[in-house]
Amino acid sequence: MRLGLFALVSLFVVSSVRGDSVADQLVGHWQYSEKGLTADYVIKGDNTFTGHLYHQGKAAWHCTGKWTLSGKTINTVLTRSSAEQIPAGTKDRKVLVEVTKDYCRLQNQDGSIWKYVRAP
Repeated sequence: MRLGLFALVSLFVVSSVRGDSVADQLVGHWQYSEKGLTADYVIKGDNTFTGHLYHQGKAAWHCTGKWTLSGKTINTVLTRSSAEQIPAGTKDRKVLVEVTKDYCRLQNQDGSIWKYVRAP
């Protein structure tokens, strides 16, 4: 039993050191584009993020916030927002459907799924 527990803990430590965790895979620069709308997010390893939303190429919104991962759920809270309609303190959650080195798919609370690609 102890050997099994040690092996499991060792595997977790090695996985964490190698950066194989799902949270580590989310860290980076991501973009979603559709019908003149572009969402641009930088997810940081210190559990913060910055986001920009562009409509028809023009800046429409800027935000900063904090994020956590609980299972497959990404929880966010805004710490700053340029839009009065979406004030600081606003919370959101998305379900992580899939993440690869090149893209991730997130399910929004309305059930829609957006595919974000890793920006160059």
